[in-house]
Amino acid sequence: MVGTPAVFRGFAAKAGVRLRAVGVLALLSLAGFAGCGGGGSDSVAVQVGHDAISSGAVVRWMSALAPEHLVPDAPSYEHCVARGESISPGTGGSFIEEECRREYEALRQRALDLLISARWLIGEARAQGLPIDAGEVGRRAAGPGLPVQGGRLTAADRRLAAEAAVAAASIEHKLGEADPVTEAQIRAYYHRNIAQYTHAEERQIYLSEGISTLAQAVRLRQQLISGKADIHKNSEPETINRAHPPTGRDHEAEMLHTIFTVKPGVFSQPQPFNQGWSFVKVTHVKPQTIEPLAKVRAQIEARLSAEHLRGPLASFIAGWQAKWKARTDCSHGYVVQRCRQSGGAPAAAEKLPFS
Repeated sequence: MVGTPAVFRGFAAKAGVRLRAVGVLALLSLAGFAGCGGGGSDSVAVQVGHDAISSGAVVRWMSALAPEHLVPDAPSYEHCVARGESISPGTGGSFIEEECRREYEALRQRALDLLISARWLIGEARAQGLPIDAGEVGRRAAGPGLPVQGGRLTAADRRLAAEAAVAAASIEHKLGEADPVTEAQIRAYYHRNIAQYTHAEERQIYLSEGISTLAQAVRLRQQLISGKADIHKNSEPETINRAHPPTGRDHEAEMLHTIFTVKPGVFSQPQPFNQGWSFVKVTHVKPQTIEPLAKVRAQIEARLSAEHLRGPLASFIAGWQAKWKARTDCSHGYVVQRCRQSGGAPAAAEKLPFS
């Protein structure tokens, strides 16, 4: 596999080197993924129950996850190191090789975690007799929302990811049925958090400020009222809402009070503000509005469902991981934390993969 670790883009930025070798990258990517390590493309990398994950699938998913779909060429990293040295001359080859190795191993672990998780999810859904709708799988496989995209993925790879996503949704739906969100809970949440759905009154204003003396402010105000002066030449239009908090500027609280009490179209009386004298004219008022429950109901239900699901989902994930780890055997070079051959439990998670 030939590619450029993401770290080299940082090297290039520091060195001020422009990445113009598009042709070189294209040729390197055409060299394919020979020499990736871990056996041929048809060898079994992982066995999950009766389902096998091939080393070729791992290679393809690494490509999909890699920046620009380019994977460091393990085990020699010859092209990866050469590319790094061309981007950042003077950087030690051993340092670049270590970065290549780290990125390769991180990509391999991510690909294996996803592939194994996909098999676990599908297997668990089948074991519980949960539906995996073929139509929904097809729609997801054709859409943009999968966690792996592009690279060397096959149609079967995309379908596997989509099937895992549908399985995860089915599992979460079943867990959610144990504690469904009620209409009373939705209404209580809405009224308890009404401030989230309230949009404060807004006023468009012209603020004439920075006037040295009260006499000058009175004279300018009269000129504006009579039409002898143009407000557009004396101040800029602004929009301010009632939720705007005072910033501590001189007399700002008093000015905010004036803005929200003066009648539209009327110039306020001059008053001290911001180390001078100021007055305001309101040109438009947008009243306070409150989003109706009907508009935000689905949003609230989703939030409450997620809260209700958090505890049952955490318990499910712990048992699901332990159950399927015991059924997962990984070949040498492909052992990650989800494999039976690794020590310890997989990392705790707040949500299912692919969900």
